[in-house]
This record gives sequence, C-alpha cells and structure tokens, in this order.
Amino acid sequence: MALLSKIREKTWLLVASIVVASLAFLIGDPSQIKSWFAPDPNVVGEINGEEISAVQLDQQAASIAAYSGVDPSIAQSQAWDQLVGKKLLTQRAEKNFSGYSDEMFWQAVAYHKAFQGNPEVTDENGMPNPQKAKNFVSKIINDADKGTDPNAVKLLEAWKGIEKEIKESLVINDYFGMVAQGILITQSEADYVKKAMGTTNEIQYIKIPYSSLQKLFPSVKVSDQEIDEFIKKRPKTYKKGARGNVNYVVFDASPSPLDIAKAKSELTKFLSPSKEINPVTKLEETLEPFSATQDFASYVNAYSDVPYDGNPTPIANFPKNVQAFLNASSKGATSGIIEDEDRFSLVKIIEKSEAGVVAASLVKKKVASEQTQNQALKSANEFMAASQGISANDFINNAKKKGYRFYSEKEIEKKSAALPGVIKTRTELVNWIFDPKTEKDQMSLISSSDSQEYIIARMGEKSEAGFPSVESVKAEVTPLILNKKLAQSFGEKYNGKTLEEISAQTKIPAKTTQISPSAPLIETAQENILSGVLVSLKDGKTSTAIQGQSALYVLKSVGKNTDKIATLDTKQIQEQLSQRVRQNIVGDLVESLKNEAKIEDLRN
Repeated sequence: MALLSKIREKTWLLVASIVVASLAFLIGDPSQIKSWFAPDPNVVGEINGEEISAVQLDQQAASIAAYSGVDPSIAQSQAWDQLVGKKLLTQRAEKNFSGYSDEMFWQAVAYHKAFQGNPEVTDENGMPNPQKAKNFVSKIINDADKGTDPNAVKLLEAWKGIEKEIKESLVINDYFGMVAQGILITQSEADYVKKAMGTTNEIQYIKIPYSSLQKLFPSVKVSDQEIDEFIKKRPKTYKKGARGNVNYVVFDASPSPLDIAKAKSELTKFLSPSKEINPVTKLEETLEPFSATQDFASYVNAYSDVPYDGNPTPIANFPKNVQAFLNASSKGATSGIIEDEDRFSLVKIIEKSEAGVVAASLVKKKVASEQTQNQALKSANEFMAASQGISANDFINNAKKKGYRFYSEKEIEKKSAALPGVIKTRTELVNWIFDPKTEKDQMSLISSSDSQEYIIARMGEKSEAGFPSVESVKAEVTPLILNKKLAQSFGEKYNGKTLEEISAQTKIPAKTTQISPSAPLIETAQENILSGVLVSLKDGKTSTAIQGQSALYVLKSVGKNTDKIATLDTKQIQEQLSQRVRQNIVGDLVESLKNEAKIEDLRN
C-alpha cells in the first residue's frame, strides 16, 4: 500500500519513463553517434557549402567535456575546430580516395570503441576479432529485418551511425597515407642538414639589441597608418568577431556537504525495512527494502529521482562507479550505495546480455537545498549592492577582500568565449556581454536555470566585429614593424663593410664564439635564422645584417671544424626528418585546407 500511494503521487515519472525508454539507444555513447533522424534545421556553420548542425556541435562538445573534463565553453570551441577539420579532411580525401578492402573495414569495426569488451566480437584471448565482428553485425541486421525485436531495430540504427563514422575514418586515413608517401626529405636536403649538424663554426660577431639599435637610428618611427596597413594585410591573424572585456564574480550554489549527506541519508533507508505514513490512510506502514521488492519498476518510479528504464542499456552509458559494479557483477546482484559525481545509487541487475544491461537504479541526486541557493543569492545581491558607483578596480578589490572567485577577461569573442569558472551560465553571460543594450560599467546579476550558479558581471570595453583599433594592437604590432625598419636602416648604411669597420663606426665591440648551425645559440638566445648563414658563410667573409628575434646580428666566419660530418649517416637523417614532418601532417593539412576553404561560422 505504501508503494502504491507513493506511485500515485508521482504519476509524471511513469509518463517520463515511457518517453525515456522510447528514445534509448543501445550501442555506444550517444554523444558520439550522429543524429539518425531528419536533418536538424538549426545550422551553425557551412564548410564549402556542407552544413554543420547544432546537434552535431552539441554532441561533439558533450563528448569532449565528458572525456576531458574541460569547461563547457572550451569544449564548444574545441568541438567547432574538430568538426571543421574533419569536414575539410573528408571533403579533400573523398576526391582522392583509392578504396579499402573488406578486411580493412571489419578490422576497424572490431577495434571500434563501441564494441570494446563485447565478448561477441572478441576471441578467447579477449582480442578484437574481425570475423566475429562481421557475424555480430550480420545478426543485428537479420534480427532487425525479421521485425520481431524492437531492440534489434534500435541496434541497427546505432550500427548505421557507427558504420558511417568508420567509413569516414578509413577515407581520411587513406588520404593521410597518400600524402605521407609524398612527403620525403630528399638526399640533397638531408646532406644539407648533415653538414649543419656536423659543423662547428668559429665566428666573430656583433649583436645589437633593438633597443640599442633605435639609439643609432632615432628618426625611425612607426606611424598609425603603418600599423593599420600591417594588420589589414593579415586578416586571418587580426580580423575578429565582436569582442568585449568583462569582470565577473562567481557565487556557487551547488550542493553543500550537508545537502550531499542528506541525499545519501535518504537512500540509506531503502537498505532495510522502514516505516512511513501512508498519505491516503494516514496509517504507519512498512516499506520493504529495495533488494527485497518484486516490482522494481514501481519501486523505482515511486522513490527514485530518475524513472525506471526497462530497456537494455550499454554499461558505458551508466555513471562511472555504477559501471564498475555492473562490470564486476552478474544478473540478480544488488549493490550497496554507490556514489558518483552528481548522485547516489542503489542498483539491481535484472538482465545482462550482449544488448546491454537492464538495471533498476534507485537514485538520489545531489541537489542544492533551498537554504544553500538562498545563501548564494544573498551573497551575490549584497556584493552587487556594495559595488554600485565604484570603479572597475574597486569591483575587483572588493571581491578579493571577500575571498570570492573573481575573473577579469579581455577580448572575449562571442563564438569562442572561454569563461573560466563559469559552468552553468555561459550562454546567459555571453548573451548579456554582447547585448547592444549592455553598456560599459553596467552590472548585472546572472543566474543559471537550476539556481546553482549566480554571477555578478561588470561590463568593460566593447569592440565591433572587424579589425581591431590601431590603439588596441599598438603595443603588439609596433615592435614587429619597428625592428624590421631598424634592420633595413642598419643594412642600408653598413652592408658591404667589414666586421671591423662596423665595430669601429658603431663603437660596438666584436666578440668571438663557437657555434653549431644546427643549434645556433648566441649568448643564450636561440636564433634559427642564423643557421643558413653559418653553413654558407665563407671563412674571412662578413655577413649582411641579420634580423633575429631578439637582436640584429653581423657575423664573420673565422674557421670551421667539419670532422663530425663523416660520423653521420645521411639515410638515417633523411628518415628522421621525414618522420618528423609526417608527425605534423594532420595539423598542417587542416591549416592548409582552412586557408583554401570557404568557412561560414553561423554560431550565435
């Protein structure tokens, strides 16, 4: 009776359980499987005319966040980059695809993450077996064709998503193979590197830091027009979306230790018989323990925060610590209290098969109490009231004094805003920052939909989409232009003179050192631009002015020791260099394809 009364109170859970059951997938992590329904109309981007949907982006971001634990905003940005890269590689690879064998395909299936640990696709040693994988998939297709098992139909839909993913990967890998075969360091290139590695140069040199160089050419300046022209020639580096600066303080209203202890306590009573008042008869009744009930569906729907799901579910889809219990236990086993990040669970294994596990999970979620939420909201409101009419620095200092978590973020872009400390309110905060009505120094209280996070934000400067202002990039760009102009002025005056003449006229003494072209280190500064000069500079000759990263250099070769060259193997160097280039192939290819592609970023 106690159980029936409780069920009547929570009728909505029964309805919800039917909905959840009807949407359950039976293979793999749902966040990894592409949508198998009608194409999502919410398009967030186009890559050479091929769409990226919001569903794809959200699924990829959820997968990244789940596996890496990064902030959701960072996961969104990484997901976008990954999807763009995959689209570009797939598009290019399909144009050059040479095909793959049936054996290669089933090998990839057997090793796919969705089938890891599945005894139906592994041999007696637990190793993935391509033939068994093929038989397993054939059985799924045959069972679905018969139409007698609804679970088989769902398995088939899941398989179609996995099949598409594997075929795309094989196409891309085939393309990588073709590109890698074409990437080979030539013997002449290897000989050049061998010469650099085996040579030690004795040189005399003059090193002039750019700050000292400006004293030699005080008339050399950088104008605002030069800065503007510099950034506009480099749109991929400097052209950006709308940007904003913001200071914000995070008030966490997540479950307190007391709230968590209460959730565990609520679950503990189901370990043994307990007494409770029947809400209808008002009489005290005995509630049987969870492990003793014969009607797990009704028990779970009456007392759990998560409704009963009677469908087979992959173990990977359960919370992490519940997974450990399911992997180690057999049909009929009942767990003790299992703690995961957001919940406590009691679990009974009802069925365990190749399709997954049917488990009754009695769950109590770790939820912040009203008192916890109210305290966080009170602190947020008090801080906002105390921050009225003060400067941005005082806003930050007040947060420091109170020991609050505060953040000061600059040049935030709407589409890729990484907002440290923000877990639940990123969308709301970003929308507020880029709302045209939000003005500089304006403050706002922003809360998550579940009232577990509050933010007091204060708006800073805002910039429209396009190139940044000259003023905002002046500190970064001026040295780049100035150093080049100073090097040109020095070269115009001194190139063609000997090192001794330059030293006498600039009153900068020459120094002597030994240096290897393969690791051109001068006074602790690694200057790779010197490598080629050191290899080609003849003894007794003076180089032209060389613009390094930290200074300008003039070199004079005194002599070379080449004894080590004979000990080096050209073929070994050739293979090592080729391998190094191949290791960077993915990133280099994607960047190259991006430069050629038409990419429309339609994210909000």
